[in-house]
Amino acid sequence: MANNKANHCDNFFVAAPPSLKSCACWRRYTSFREMSFIMAISEFEIKRCEKELDKFIDEHRPPVHVRDQLDISYQIENQSVVLFEIRANFRNPSEKLDIPIAKATYVKTQKVWKIYWQKSDLKWHVYEPVATVKHLEDFLNVVGQNEYDCFFS
Repeated sequence: MANNKANHCDNFFVAAPPSLKSCACWRRYTSFREMSFIMAISEFEIKRCEKELDKFIDEHRPPVHVRDQLDISYQIENQSVVLFEIRANFRNPSEKLDIPIAKATYVKTQKVWKIYWQKSDLKWHVYEPVATVKHLEDFLNVVGQNEYDCFFS
């Protein structure tokens, strides 16, 4: 007998026949589940985060004449904020590459932001010197100080 359980990224299973995965009701169910993760940060909090992130970006951007070769930006995805560099591809300068440099994920149950950095294995690792902070501003201060040269290259 074939296994008819759908595997989900958060390590629990939902019994569903394979034909149900293509039905509209299955798509609505998965969309609802994805929406619950998106709403981990309220719209008000997202606006406040954007304000702080814009301030950080303005303070740390390279000079205007360099920005076509190197710039920084951010993305808010689900309950995480990712800071990244925008660099010109050295093989094709007209092509831009987004290189993640720091990530903070809000853990609602603990009311903290977990700080991550990306090592050469291209995986996110907890930033051991300061693993969690209470406020996004504290995360931005840790990244801005870059005490152990983990974030900016």
